[in-house]
Amino acid sequence: MATFLFWNINRKPLSARIARLAAGNAVDVVILAECAVPSQEMIDAFAALGLHEFSAVTSLAGSLRVFHRTNWVWDNRYDGESWQVFRIRGKPFQKALITVAHLRSKLRANPSDQESHAINLVKTIRHWEQRLNIDRTIVVGDFNMNPFERGLTGARELHAVMTRTKAGERTRQFDDEDFPFFYNPMWSLFGDRTHGPAGTYYAGPDGAVNYFWEMFDQVLLRPSLMDGLEDLRILDHDGLESLLTKNGLPDKENGSDHLPILFRLSMK
Repeated sequence: MATFLFWNINRKPLSARIARLAAGNAVDVVILAECAVPSQEMIDAFAALGLHEFSAVTSLAGSLRVFHRTNWVWDNRYDGESWQVFRIRGKPFQKALITVAHLRSKLRANPSDQESHAINLVKTIRHWEQRLNIDRTIVVGDFNMNPFERGLTGARELHAVMTRTKAGERTRQFDDEDFPFFYNPMWSLFGDRTHGPAGTYYAGPDGAVNYFWEMFDQVLLRPSLMDGLEDLRILDHDGLESLLTKNGLPDKENGSDHLPILFRLSMK
């Protein structure tokens, strides 16, 4: 079993809150987007709560950061501004790919731009899956798109579906080409009939169509890993303080405009 935490921290100095989340949820891997916190400061924050095993994965471009306390070997196969691809080796996964991503914001890209960006991400992932002969892939990050948008669902894009039954078919043929599926469990956390917040990001009224709650922060799994998903949550409390305002929205002043997600994977 391995526990992962992802959070876009909006360049805020949130090292103490991140450490509380890690300690309170027995997290093994912490992945941060828009992180301006120096790696040593983050490691010191972990150590202050007794998490002395944490170290940083080095040589990362942009503002994506990974910290872990695993026995895995993290082999950096692709290091770009918007995503990084790692081959990991070690129990419980033995061999897998982890891609951490922060795709283009809707503030600076139209839907076509976002879809093109997603296609490039998938090309990178499939290149390394085929080159290393690995079908156990995790993709986690801030996609700046909802699960229903084309960049997530399109066959040439991430091709992520909402059910294990469909993902279990492994591939779908389109234009005489086979496209592999990802399973996207984040659909199950969308809306107010779920435990916890209705999404990971909230956008105020703007334009004729507004979903208000968005699910920009997601984890996608190849079918070979999806049955090992034992827990998946949007977190709204760091163990000491709420991450929400009194109105139940992300507390941008004291936290981030995004909420963190936590997931646990078993490789039984």
